[in-house]
Amino acid sequence: MIPETLQTELIKRFEKVFKGVFFKGQNGEKVPVKVYEQHLPIPKRNENPHDEFAEEDNSLSFYPAIVVQLFEGVQEGWDTPQVITVNVIVGVYDDSEDRSGYKDVRAILRKLAMDLTKNRQMKKQYSLPAPPRWKVHDEDTHPFYFGAMLLEFEEAIQILDEEVNKLI
Repeated sequence: MIPETLQTELIKRFEKVFKGVFFKGQNGEKVPVKVYEQHLPIPKRNENPHDEFAEEDNSLSFYPAIVVQLFEGVQEGWDTPQVITVNVIVGVYDDSEDRSGYKDVRAILRKLAMDLTKNRQMKKQYSLPAPPRWKVHDEDTHPFYFGAMLLEFEEAIQILDEEVNKLI
């Protein structure tokens, strides 16, 4: 499995985990968690041809969000498995005065960690040998709250074509 396939499979998995789960949206309504590949979409300006100063965009509609980012791959030796590092970034919008958006971030991170703990394999090609590490963003970004989870997947060692030919 190539790293991009791992990323795609994680996105599918996280979408299943959060199916039917809702968090606060931009207008106070409950909205589903959206899962994105590598980055949030580029915000689109709300172009109003009758107002030259219209600058609203749709970026608030991206939240709550999970972004699955391929970060790096490291293989220490030719006969060792590659380790693929994936960053999972969580963001929520919460404009409440009690500034409790971080609790939603933690709830999302906890739900992801629980799912990964139950099944540490991805298509029998990657395994998660160590528990995920997580962190809640500590800077004041109200009304947006962020957190991240670091996943280090170990790739199953692939037999090179030359070795297969020797066995045939």
